[in-house]
Amino acid sequence: MKIIIDIIGWSGAFLIVTAFLLNARHYLDAKSVIYLWMNLIGALFIIINSFYLKAYPQMTINVFWFLIAAHGLWLHSKVK
Repeated sequence: MKIIIDIIGWSGAFLIVTAFLLNARHYLDAKSVIYLWMNLIGALFIIINSFYLKAYPQMTINVFWFLIAAHGLWLHSKVK
C-alpha cells in the first residue's frame, strides 16, 4: 500500500510543479481550465499522501491549494 501512496504523492507533486512551469513559460494561463485541473488533482493527490503519512502541515496547505483551484474552476464555469 505504501508504494501506491508514494506514487500518488509524487504524481501530485509532478502535476503541481508542471502546471507552475507551464504557466511560468507562458504555455498555460493561470485561469485556464487545464492549469486549474492540474492544481486541483495534484493537491488532492498530495492530500491523500500527506494524510497517510500523517504530514498534517503539508496536508493543510494542499487543502487550501485544492480549494483555490476548485474556486477557480467554479468561477470559470460561471463565466460561460
